[in-house]
Amino acid sequence: LIGNYARTLQGLKRYGDALEYAGEAEAMAQRHAGSASPLTQAARITRAELLLVLQRHEDVGEPLAAFMAEDTSALPASLQLRAALARTENHRHRGEADAARQALAQADALFATLGAEAEPFRANLEALRAAPWLMKGLSVAGTAAMFLVGGGILVHGVPALH
Repeated sequence: LIGNYARTLQGLKRYGDALEYAGEAEAMAQRHAGSASPLTQAARITRAELLLVLQRHEDVGEPLAAFMAEDTSALPASLQLRAALARTENHRHRGEADAARQALAQADALFATLGAEAEPFRANLEALRAAPWLMKGLSVAGTAAMFLVGGGILVHGVPALH
């Protein structure tokens, strides 16, 4: 129940409170159900998602590493999808482009497998897909803007061109 409450708080955007409960849920699940149990693994992913939202990127690696240290093949595909999305975001933040592409490819495959069940994750997946294109577009637009501003400054002092 503590894990469910953490997810509810996450939905209400009370991330700090949710993180506290997710940590408690993970510890309790590990103690009573074992490290590889779906309950423990779900609590780990919830904690990783919350750490990403709170931009505590230095702490995200621990729950993701603990998740990946266990056999994940028997876990529900929706949980594997959440993990792949969290790994993608974490790799992108750390500048690990190849690892981010691999995690995104896994997320795409899981998304296709899940069908309608994956709809709640569509926005997150689309944002992760669009991020590289958005950054490239912003860099081109920013470069063009800098040339226009710099040219305007130079031309401003020349009456014949002004």
